Amino acid sequence: MPNFVTFLNRWNQELSRRWSHQRWCWDISYLLTLVKGHYLYLFMVLDEYSRKIVHWRISCWLNASEARVLLEEAMANENVLSLPEAQRPEIINDRGRQMKARPVRQVFEDHKMPQLFARPRTPNDNPFIEAMFSTVKTDPEFPDRFRDDVHAEAYFGVYVPWYNNEHYHSGIDYVTPHQAHTGQRTAIVEERQRRINEQRLRRKEVNQQLNRLTETRKRSINNQGQAALYSVIP
Repeated sequence: MPNFVTFLNRWNQELSRRWSHQRWCWDISYLLTLVKGHYLYLFMVLDEYSRKIVHWRISCWLNASEARVLLEEAMANENVLSLPEAQRPEIINDRGRQMKARPVRQVFEDHKMPQLFARPRTPNDNPFIEAMFSTVKTDPEFPDRFRDDVHAEAYFGVYVPWYNNEHYHSGIDYVTPHQAHTGQRTAIVEERQRRINEQRLRRKEVNQQLNRLTETRKRSINNQGQAALYSVIP
């Protein structure tokens, strides 16, 4: 029953996220280049509630130093260090070498942000960042291979703002990650439902009017038919 387990795991995680900055997830993905065996690396941090790409980074190196820079820039960009310690996001990641490296763990310890590790060989523990990488790489505009880091940075420099600000995400009630991240999701969904209900009521009223007109026309036709019938009886 792997599909049910996956669904249940994600559903439970969805219920536990009610606003942004509760939990971030992060990971690293390989990007193909024109040179066989040579890769670029996409470092990314995602907010689990809003699905916003909090920060990203392209690097030619897969190491803890790059990961540390990614995380520190993400914290600065989102201004989370100004929050009380109890309100700072917890961070979940897999058990890769970069995630367990001392410099990375030190960042979380210094800033009093809990670091959680997914269970071995259990990607369902960290499903949102995995789904994000899948979304990135299945986009029709995604290049099969990147020429260099400049090419990759140019591509994601366009893609990420589009994804955060214009992409209506099916996992967050078809609002954009930015709208969810800034607390607009509930109001947008409620207003959308109000309009849907209003349109349904209007459609119901129109249908009732059409039904009444149809019935009136039928009676008129029947009356005319009966009048014509009586007129020919000697």
